[in-house]
Amino acid sequence: MNLEEHISFPELTEYLQRLQWLGAEEQVLKIEKPGEGNMNTVLRVVTSEGSLILKQANPFVQKYPSIPAPLGRIITEVEFYRRAESNARLQ
Repeated sequence: MNLEEHISFPELTEYLQRLQWLGAEEQVLKIEKPGEGNMNTVLRVVTSEGSLILKQANPFVQKYPSIPAPLGRIITEVEFYRRAESNARLQ
């Protein structure tokens, strides 16, 4: 799913519930752009129970799409989130 494509709140709610990032009754209320990202697409999703940040790595520099981004950074970010997921303080 490309975060920059237009998606309806019900579709995003269902997608995030499938990932178990939202509770069964939680609903997406608003989507905001928290600021300009340099390398990633970043969105703040406001829900009926709180908010979360969605981040999508792109194969290009966000501010300059004609400049390729180093693909190795995606692997580094995945490893960071895997490690953070297993650390109770970082979850």
